[in-house]
Amino acid sequence: MLSVGEKLSKLQSLIETGDIQQFDQLIGSEKFIAGLPKRHPELLFLMYQGASNPLSAKHSLDKAEKLLDVSVNLKHPPAIAEKGRLKFESAKTAEDYMDAEDLFRASIEECSMSRYYIARIYHEGLIKRGDVAKFDHKEAKLQLAQLVSDKGDYYVESVILMAEVILHINDISERDEIFFSAHVSPLAKVGDESALRLLCLFNIIRLKSSVALLNSHNESKLSVDYFDVKFAINRASSHLQEVSKLIGSN
Repeated sequence: MLSVGEKLSKLQSLIETGDIQQFDQLIGSEKFIAGLPKRHPELLFLMYQGASNPLSAKHSLDKAEKLLDVSVNLKHPPAIAEKGRLKFESAKTAEDYMDAEDLFRASIEECSMSRYYIARIYHEGLIKRGDVAKFDHKEAKLQLAQLVSDKGDYYVESVILMAEVILHINDISERDEIFFSAHVSPLAKVGDESALRLLCLFNIIRLKSSVALLNSHNESKLSVDYFDVKFAINRASSHLQEVSKLIGSN
């Protein structure tokens, strides 16, 4: 006989693989359900995922909402994060986004999704201080750096958003260059269109920066190590050539 943990793992696996028909069968089996606490927060959240799936024979948005709310009340972190996501996706006011952030903060240690959405809130300026949108790219980078480092759920989404934040700030550091090389470039090479677009923009910015540096020294007639500037331009140009090859292969 399977333990409670083994039964929950089995249900979780079916949700992750999209085998909703088999999931429905197990949930509807008295033999399988026997021994599972009816108010187990993880079970309720799994049942929510099943009920909210349009392919499920038990599909019901009203039932799904009730199951999610009970799981949230039982302090199940994935349920709290999901409640935050739903609030975020349906938000119409800055107050709605603040409510969503509260839910994400309450589940941030257990759920990668929460960090990702907090980063979006602050990168996009979705909450306000008074009547002014509050942008905090430092906070966004802090959350995204953790997700990129973990290389778990939301890794690709976090790499793309981090690249967007870096380009928005437009003050590219050596650490940012390493980030693009280590994380954005590999995604571009396997055909990720967003990564490819951002890599193009990154290299264009670096090329412009190198040319501007050379022009500023020429205009001021200050001494300059032309070998350093030439190296910077050649490096940016080589990056653009690499991007050109990537475009041609996609």
